[in-house]
Amino acid sequence: MPHERTPGWVAEPQLGSWAEDMGKFVEQDLTKIAAVYCLVVILLLFSWPPVPAVLLGTALLVLRRYLAGGRYFSEARLDGRTVLVTGASGGIGQETARQLYRRGARVVLACRDVSKGRVAANGIRLGLPPTGGSLSVKRLDLTSLNSVREFVKDFNHTEQSLDVLINNAGVMWRPFEKTEDGFELAFQVNHLAPFLLTILLLDKLKAAPQGRIINVSSMANYFTNGINFANLNGEETFNSSSQYSNTKLMNIAFASELSRRLALLGGRDRMGRGAQRREERNT
Repeated sequence: MPHERTPGWVAEPQLGSWAEDMGKFVEQDLTKIAAVYCLVVILLLFSWPPVPAVLLGTALLVLRRYLAGGRYFSEARLDGRTVLVTGASGGIGQETARQLYRRGARVVLACRDVSKGRVAANGIRLGLPPTGGSLSVKRLDLTSLNSVREFVKDFNHTEQSLDVLINNAGVMWRPFEKTEDGFELAFQVNHLAPFLLTILLLDKLKAAPQGRIINVSSMANYFTNGINFANLNGEETFNSSSQYSNTKLMNIAFASELSRRLALLGGRDRMGRGAQRREERNT
């Protein structure tokens, strides 16, 4: 049965000026700021004049704030919405699931290791008061395209709708290795498998009142020399850092082209806004 829209659930990120953002950073990260300045005090004990240490401490704070990227300060609710997060058993995926659950969403944690996923889900539940949301764990192994297809088959059977897909799972700087499908590991886990997952779930997302697809990319995409389409599988030459950067660029290219095609099909860009998060992620 179609669910009613919750006003404001797709509110855009409330990004203020740099000064306002720094003010919220100071307000919310006092413990980390104190830790940095403890480091500064230690440096002061071994540095004279003290100016270099003070400048270093300030530079560390500014650098940390810059690398943290944009912040989302809206308290928009997600009641009645179903959100799928891949790689949610730890790291940024688990924290994303936590924030979505806090806002009342029905969150599906898609994890390769179901036991770790359940531990993560229990940790989220125990760390928050009742939110009106729910958490469930399903197995998804991106090193197997068959696993992706089986996951979608099960998801379509158990879930009536899907409002948001967050392609978060990925690998970083791994030695050359092929999956059971014959593809280089990072190429498949970071790009091919999320691509397949998205396409197989696209009808459900398009049926949602305000469907969203989020591909977690990385600043590493800036460090690629361009994708060599004759060596996508890394069999001629392979560098783990370059391969990772290439796959992160593929994430952005996929999000951009999918957004363009959906806009053409739907007359407007229903799912493209916020499709790319160009932040460093190591999950």
